[in-house]
Order: sequence, then C-alpha cells, then structure tokens
Amino acid sequence: MSTVCGFERICRDVGYSWRTAIANPAFTLVAVSSLAPGIGANTSSMLVGIQATDPSTFAAIASWAPAARAASLDANMALREE
Repeated sequence: MSTVCGFERICRDVGYSWRTAIANPAFTLVAVSSLAPGIGANTSSMLVGIQATDPSTFAAIASWAPAARAASLDANMALREE
C-alpha cells in the first residue's frame, strides 16, 4: 500500500469533490447558495474601511506572491546555487 500525502492527496480530494458536485447538482446548488452569503458577509465585515485604491492594500496584495515564493524556498539549496 502506498502512502499518498501532500499535494497528491489534495489533488485527489479536489477531484473527488468535483465528481461529487457534478453527480449531485441539486445538493451542490443548495450548498453553494447557503455558504456564499455567509462567506461574503464575513469577508466584508473584516474589510471595513479598506478600499481597493488604498496604496497599502495594493502593496499587501502585490507583495503576497513573492513572499509566498520566498517562503517555499529551501535556504540550503538557494545558497548552493548562489
């Protein structure tokens, strides 16, 4: 028996979720229509006073991708390549 972990397991779970959603469209419609307003309300309550044109908001969004990429690097490998 092989062990599946990490990204492979996530891909397998997402695939299963899609197959289940397609097989049961009524359940998917009910689940999405009940979860979406709650997620939207919670997100908007956390972003009170923040505008898309605010420079600090733009800086936070623009710096997220490089920060995520830097966090995933192995320091030893980066130093060896340098």
